[in-house]
Order: sequence, then structure tokens, then C-alpha cells
Amino acid sequence: MEDSEKQFVHIHEQDNGEEKSQNSKGKPCKLAVDLVDNIVTRGTVLEIDATNPTIHGVPLGKGNERVVVDIVIDAKAFLPFPIKDDDIFTVGQTVGYVMAWPKHLVILTGVEIPRKRKHTVEKLPKAPDVDFHGMPKSLKILCRYAQNMIKMNGNCIVFDMEERVFGSPRPTHILNEDILQLGGMEKLSATCIVIYMRYLYTVLEELDMVGSVSFVDPAVISAPWCGTSFVRSRKLADRFKGAQNDQIFFIPYNSGDHWMLTIVYPVKETIYFVDSFYQSINESKVNGNMLWMSNAINIFNRQRNKQGRKSPLWKILMGAPSQPTNKECGYYVMRFMRDLILEDIQGVLAKWEGPMETTYLQEEIDEVRDEWAEFVSDKYL
Repeated sequence: MEDSEKQFVHIHEQDNGEEKSQNSKGKPCKLAVDLVDNIVTRGTVLEIDATNPTIHGVPLGKGNERVVVDIVIDAKAFLPFPIKDDDIFTVGQTVGYVMAWPKHLVILTGVEIPRKRKHTVEKLPKAPDVDFHGMPKSLKILCRYAQNMIKMNGNCIVFDMEERVFGSPRPTHILNEDILQLGGMEKLSATCIVIYMRYLYTVLEELDMVGSVSFVDPAVISAPWCGTSFVRSRKLADRFKGAQNDQIFFIPYNSGDHWMLTIVYPVKETIYFVDSFYQSINESKVNGNMLWMSNAINIFNRQRNKQGRKSPLWKILMGAPSQPTNKECGYYVMRFMRDLILEDIQGVLAKWEGPMETTYLQEEIDEVRDEWAEFVSDKYL
């Protein structure tokens, strides 16, 4: 059995002296699988005083946390460290167990709480205050729902993203925090962007544009949580498979703390880049930082046995609306995609290649927030 398969023990089985001697205080957390936005359970991080921490005599492993699974959100989600010998593969099989979990997929959610060895009494969290002044009506209702769910320690909204939206299905979790981010005009998570893209897909269906406009899941290709540049290039090239001559792909991208948008014609080997904050960026810098995206088109060309350009054509859209502070990037990316779909795509791109425009009005951003909230309320509640 590999070490990663041994890093698992039921909390009721902590009977050896080593386990009893270790600090049993913990911090509440959310645990994700594969991507930081893919929350599958709520748990507790157990802090350990030992120099070389172990789980039931086995080294914890570098880059892992020692956690207890408390509340299951997605019972069918596969564990990061499956226990093959015991036929334990999914989150639903692990309630009350201590196990290792990759540190970068452990998201702390609150203040430190004491944890008893067998029974835990979890304090109900306090819902954060939200300023409802000027908020779209549909979003007010949704934020109140999220506040009530937090007070009740309720689970998030869970649904399966259909294959037709991003090319492959995946479970999607809308956390209460995601809703409150949108309500408070705070920086947005990938989930918030993804949900609005799902809404825009219904718009594409109504306009009969599904064959000409496609989406790429930002949770699959955004840095720094989606693998090496080569891995991201391969994933993007796979999404481009079967692309038609005039087919365009919208690719929201997060570099770590900032959202940008790329608009890609794979067959035409043309990439439009729009950044609502760093609009003075030059083409060479963009191409250098986004080389993995150029490589995706090169891989796409090789897959269809086509000799393309040495490097795709990059166009920097410096005339797109610019955000007033460093918080609105996610809202601007959503509005950019909306404008491109509802207006003439080529006309908008040509306009954004020209002189810099003004910022979006708050009313224009509120249109996006209202559509997001109405869509979630109508489809998933």
C-alpha cells in the first residue's frame, strides 16, 4: 500500500499513545477536490504539535493537512487519497474520519474551535452583514437566502453542469459566500463567473448562436491551481477540438488575483486580449505571460495536421471599458461577454481596438448581477 493510501484513520480508532499525545484543537474548513472551487465537504483541520506528524503511525506527507470530515456536500466525489485496500473511494464514506488532505485544497472558514475526540458541538456561524442599499431586488432575495443558510449552517447549492456548456460535465457548488460576494460587490470567485457563463449559454440558445460561440471553463485553465503551463495548453487544445472556421471561444482567465478575458478564434489563430485594469500592457508582455495559450493553438493545429503560423496573432483591446478600482474585474469580464453576445461581436471587437472608452455605469454592472441572481433563483432554488 502506498503512503497516500495509508493516510486515513477513523477518529474513534485513535487509541495508540502517539495519537493521544497530539494536540486535538482544530479549525473549521472546507475541503475541495481537484480545484479550489470544487468544495465537496466541510471539515476540521487538526493542528499537531509533533515535529513529524503522522496519521496512525504513517507520515502525514509533505504538503498535506490532517483533517476530519464533518459534513458531506458531495457524497459521490472521489477522495484525493483513496483507500483502495478498504474500498474507500468517495467522500460519503469518510464522515468522522481523520485523513490527509492536500493543503492547497483546504480552505479555512472561521475561528479556531475546540474539538472533542468523539463528539463535536459546532457553533452556528454568524451571517455577515450585507448592505442591501441599491442592490437589485432579485439579488437582495438571494442574499437573504444565503444569510439564512449560514445561520442554519446550511449546505451550498449543488448541481451538475451540463456537458454542452463547457465540453464536459462536472459538479458545481454555489457557496453562500459566492452569493454574498456578488451582493457586496466584492472580488468574484471562479464559481460566480461560471454561473454567469451558464446563464449566457441560455442566451446563446435563444439567439441560435450555440454553434458560433463557445465557453471554456475558467476553473480548468486559470493559474495557479490548474497545473503546469503544458497541462493548461493541452486542456485548452482539447476544448478547441472540432472548432469551425468562424467559431469563437470566450475564455475568462485568472492569473491568481485578477480576472481577464481572452476571445479566441482557434481556426483563424487569432487571440483577442482584454484587461479592464492593466490597459497599458503591451503585446509582447501579454504574449510572454500567456504563452501557454499560444501553445494550445499550436497543439490544436497539430491535432488536425495543419501547418499554422509560428505564433498566433494577438490583438490587445485597449479601448474596452476600464474598471475604477481593483475589485471589479470579475464583473467587467461578465459584462464583456454579455456585450459581445448581445451586440455584433466583430463590431464590439473593432470598437475596443480603438481609443479607450469610459467605465461601465453601476447600472450596467447591476444588470449582470440581477441576471445572475434571477438565473440562480429560477433554475436552482
